[in-house]
Amino acid sequence: MTVALITALKRDGVAIARGALPEEIVVAWRAAAEARYREVDAISATEGPWVVAHRLGVPFVPTASSLGLSALGALAGEIATQIQRAVGGPMEAVMGGSSRPLLESAWLRRQFAPALAPPYHAPHAWHQDGGLGFDYLNDTDLVGGLLPMVTCWCPLVACGRDAPGLAYRPGRTDALLSLDALAAVAGPAEAPALAPGDVLLFTGDVLHRTHARAHMTRDRVSVEVRYVPAAHPGRRGPWSAPAE
Repeated sequence: MTVALITALKRDGVAIARGALPEEIVVAWRAAAEARYREVDAISATEGPWVVAHRLGVPFVPTASSLGLSALGALAGEIATQIQRAVGGPMEAVMGGSSRPLLESAWLRRQFAPALAPPYHAPHAWHQDGGLGFDYLNDTDLVGGLLPMVTCWCPLVACGRDAPGLAYRPGRTDALLSLDALAAVAGPAEAPALAPGDVLLFTGDVLHRTHARAHMTRDRVSVEVRYVPAAHPGRRGPWSAPAE
């Protein structure tokens, strides 16, 4: 299984580790996430979604219902460690060495079934995670702007069929796409059905977006942790990759 994951991740930039996380762990993560989202909903109902981050003291993006993983306290670090234990081999193979999580850029993601979404909420459009922090309006170095990264996306509920999942276009590239190029992306994409315990891994160059369809009736909550090479500062600037 590990060899197949490594092959897929190196070739396509995407791999699915089915059942990589124990069910009891995922159940505990889901309970913790749902508890925090109940707080989010209570604040949003009484004071509005735009004050949630201030009230909870953690990042919150109302337009995506994304809550910083730090909202789970010490559990955030445990989640990152558990994911790394489960799929660290493929990550290290594609990075050429050990990795570390970017906990400041780790998230709980909630995606509503389209008919249930509040008016200010929208699915994520096509993007590349390796563009984290890139100034698309002012920086023209699309090659240098691509951070070396592997994202681990872990659904806490079944998704991709009755609940929104993730769509992606397999394939590697050595640069970021411009905003105009991202807006023009069209054509087929893969959107697999995923179960709690699955881990979807993708490199920072892979195009992906939310997969949400009008017929879906259930909301989805997921955990997203990004990993970079251990020696990488996690930001743009001079850095030399280890020799293979």
